[in-house]
This record gives sequence, structure tokens and C-alpha cells, in this order.
Amino acid sequence: MIKVNMLNPLVALARYNAWKSQWAESCSVDELSYIGGECHPEDFLLFGKLLFPDLIVAGGGVFLANSYDVDVFGCWLQKFHGDVQAVERMINHTHIYDTFDGCSEDIDDRVFK
Repeated sequence: MIKVNMLNPLVALARYNAWKSQWAESCSVDELSYIGGECHPEDFLLFGKLLFPDLIVAGGGVFLANSYDVDVFGCWLQKFHGDVQAVERMINHTHIYDTFDGCSEDIDDRVFK
């Protein structure tokens, strides 16, 4: 048997660790227990949009739909001398920090990495 971890070990999870410490037998609860008890199904569905975003296929490239603008695409294509991959990198560049800019809590940088 081989266990394949799809994510690096989860570290610096202050909310999860505080929740888990409430349980008398904390070893009997895990991340899926937390999700089932603390997260709403709508949250899960909405996070799907982050993990599986809507895309625009245009000009030989693939772009995040919420970032694509035909005029901006044209400007970057000209600036990058027709290099569509460079335009993809520019238009699709996203920071996870920015996704959560409304979060007022102090989040450990390791969570975002």
C-alpha cells in the first residue's frame, strides 16, 4: 500500500487547531470532521469556483474569465510581441492573498504558501 498526499502537510491552522482542541478525544476528529461540522455546503460549492474557475479561450490562449478583457489582451499581446504564453502569465497572474483581502484575521503566511 502507498499513501499519496495531494497537499503538503497542513501547518499554522489556528482555527482548525482551536476547534480540534475542544474535543475530549481530539485524535478522533480530522480535517473532514471540521469541514462537515463548521463549513456550509454553499461555501464548498463557491470554493469550487476558485479551484475550477470559468475560462475564456481566445487568441490561442486560455484566460481566467474574471480577468479577461479583449482590449487588455490586445495591449499585452502587442507589448509581448505576439507571445500568447506571456500574455496568459500576465492576465492570469493571481495572488491568493488578494482573494482573501477582506479577511481581518492575522493569517500565518504558511497557510497561503
